[in-house]
This record gives sequence, C-alpha cells and structure tokens, in this order.
Amino acid sequence: MRGDMFIGPTTIYSEKDSTFSFVRQIFRFIAQIITVGTGCALGFAGPAAEAGMTTGRIIGSQLQSSTAKRQLCLAGGAAAFAANFNTPLAGFAYAMEVSNRQMGYQKSAEPIPVNDGTTTVLKKLTSNTSLVFLATVASLLVCRNGNILNPKHALSTLKYMVDGRAGIVAQLPVLIGLGFLSGSFASIFRMLFQISAVAMSRVPLTFRPLFGGLVCSLAAYKGSPQSLFTGYATLNNIVASNVYSYKQIMHHLLSKIGLLSFTQASGLVGGLVAPSFFAGSSLGVLTHFGATKLGATGLFSPSLYAVAGAAGLLSAFIRAPITASFLAIELTREYDLILPVMIVTAVANFCSKKA
Repeated sequence: MRGDMFIGPTTIYSEKDSTFSFVRQIFRFIAQIITVGTGCALGFAGPAAEAGMTTGRIIGSQLQSSTAKRQLCLAGGAAAFAANFNTPLAGFAYAMEVSNRQMGYQKSAEPIPVNDGTTTVLKKLTSNTSLVFLATVASLLVCRNGNILNPKHALSTLKYMVDGRAGIVAQLPVLIGLGFLSGSFASIFRMLFQISAVAMSRVPLTFRPLFGGLVCSLAAYKGSPQSLFTGYATLNNIVASNVYSYKQIMHHLLSKIGLLSFTQASGLVGGLVAPSFFAGSSLGVLTHFGATKLGATGLFSPSLYAVAGAAGLLSAFIRAPITASFLAIELTREYDLILPVMIVTAVANFCSKKA
C-alpha cells in the first residue's frame, strides 16, 4: 500500500479484475486518512482522487468495455478532486492532464456493445469528456446542498493588486524567473526523493512509514511545526505576506521540500497539491523580496507572487499547468490573476520537463 510519487496511482485503472482488491483499497484509504490526519507533510487531494477513481473502477468493471471503465475512473477522480477543493474546472483539468496521462493516453476508443437503451446512453456519455465534466458538477451539487464542503478550503480573499505600477509586460522577467525557480525546485525535489528512496531501500518495507512519521515528528519538535499539514492557516499567512519574516519563510520552504521528499520515499500515502502550494507560495514571496532587493520597482503585491508561485510549483511537480492555473484561480476567486499565473505555470512546466 505504498504511495506513489504522484497522486492518482495507475494501478487503480490498469490492474486486472481478477487481482483487483476492494478491501486493499479500503485499507489504503484508511492509511491515507491517518497519514494526512496526523500532519505528515502530505495533502488530502491524493486520497480523495484515489477514492473517486476506485469508485469509478468498481462501477466500470460491471460494463463490458475498457473504454467505459477508463472514463468512469477519470470521472470519479475528477469528481473527488473537484469536491475536495470546491474547484470544478481544476477537477476536470486534473482528470484530463494528470489521471489521463498516468493511465496512458488511449489512441483508439473501444466501442461499447449496444444492447439496450441504457447502454446506448452510456456509450454517448463515455465516448468523450462529457461524463468527466458532468461528474465534477454533480459532486459539487451534492456537497454544497449537503453542507459537506468546508468554505475554509479556499484561500483567504486578499487584495492582490493585479494592476501593479510596472504593468504585466515590465514584470515579465520576474514572473519568468519565478517560473524557472519553480521548475528548479521541482527538480530538486525529485532528486531528494531519489536519494531518500535509496536510503529507505535499506529499511524493511513494513517499517519505512514509521521512519517517515518519526522524521515528521522530530521536525515539528525541533522548530518546524508549520511544515506539517494541519490545514490552510499557515498557507494563508504566507500568502498574506505580513505574518512571517523572510527568514522564516525560507525555513518553511526548505523544510517542506525536505520533509515532502522523505515522507513520499518512506511510503506514506497522500497528495502533493497542498504541500506544493505551501512551498510554492513561500517561493513566490521570496522571489518578490529578492526582486525588490535587486532594484525592481512597481511590482505586483507579494500575495500575488505567492499565489503564482504556488501554482507554478504545483505545475512543475505534477506537470499539469492547466490544472495548477485553474486551481489557483478558483481557490482565490480572483480571475484577474490568470495572466501572471499562466506565465509562471507555463515556464515552470517547461523547465521541469527539460530538467
């Protein structure tokens, strides 16, 4: 039940029906809840997406078509991701960019046998992306009407000062630089992950998660409790850019990257969205600080750079710039941020692929 480096394991879709175990997925989901609930430096987007994909896999297994099973897996993951963050567009983009890639792009669709009216409807739904988008909408309707969604999941509403005095064109060098740094830090994370994986390979498999939890506990005890996942309070404080000193923010960034790589390598299961937003927002604030020290004037507010950095690092981590952009915009509900956010995510994704 070890966790993968990226959220949404391929095995949920690709594993044969004869070996697929629903009980094993239940135990994995419980392990994910415990990992995230105890604050072990991971997020809950991964567990939510896996639960949704597992539900789609179970329903799709009853149909005589791999295409239907694939589309239902995508729909389940998208619905869970969308409901988790209250972000329908990001949920849809996540399914298309991340889950679709992990399951392997399908070159040709297998036709669904048409035997009755119900199957005809299923064929029309699963032949394109309409089912995935419909699932995201339905999940949000259920959660909102049932008072399940927590509105605190969204980032605090802030004044991002999009109309900076220098203008978007004059700030392109800083935004591109932030994208480059995001891609570089993602490469550093992958390197640390590989180093940690080699180190943890000497430990028996069943004991590796214990080491991951122990390291997180020691980090919290020694002065980095904000590096654990205990909700969005720390992230909102970083985005506000008036709570922590720049030295503290640098400490948060480095400790988060280190803990995240080690907990992933130790086999603890969880998502990368919340951790990457945490580290990326720190990187954005530090980039704004560095540019100001170098003489840049009229920049957008540090809060805007924090959001752009969060989206950029997420884009570089999971190589999904559209998902990262939509998620940042929908969480902040500030659609004027779209241009600087897309610039940073595009550059970060490019640099991450080249690294």
